[in-house]
Amino acid sequence: MQMGRSVVGAPNQLAEWIKALPAWEDLVEGHALPDRFAAVASALQSRGEEVAGALELLENSPEWATHSFDQLQSKAFLVLRLLFDLPSRHPVSDWQYFKGWKNWPEPDDDGFIDASWPVDWSDVVPRLAAPYEGSRGRPYQATAEFQWFKERFHYRPLPSRR
Repeated sequence: MQMGRSVVGAPNQLAEWIKALPAWEDLVEGHALPDRFAAVASALQSRGEEVAGALELLENSPEWATHSFDQLQSKAFLVLRLLFDLPSRHPVSDWQYFKGWKNWPEPDDDGFIDASWPVDWSDVVPRLAAPYEGSRGRPYQATAEFQWFKERFHYRPLPSRR
């Protein structure tokens, strides 16, 4: 997966990078996410609005709406949790959900959620904190979530992977 700066049809290439990631259901709870996730997130950070274009391409692809749509949607969902520096404690009253994952945790007793769920950042290596258990409701609104995150959070400091 080559991630150079000059890419013809950049949103198409960015979408292909996301599609090449493993699906959530193929990952193991408690294990570090494959390095490819951080590599893709790091590369996306320098691409600005091309990221939104790539996510729109994915959302409009035939795979996004097929019987196995969770596989592709989960790749975008996970990579956004590496792309942005999301707080481990965020008030649920100031949160918007863009996908109904079946095992999305309830807020704690103080009304806070872990915004980076299902990615655990308790050490410097991102780990999968929860297994894939399926989803319900509408398809994941990846572009809308990207824009919402972009308005509220900074990119996560990641090593440059060129």
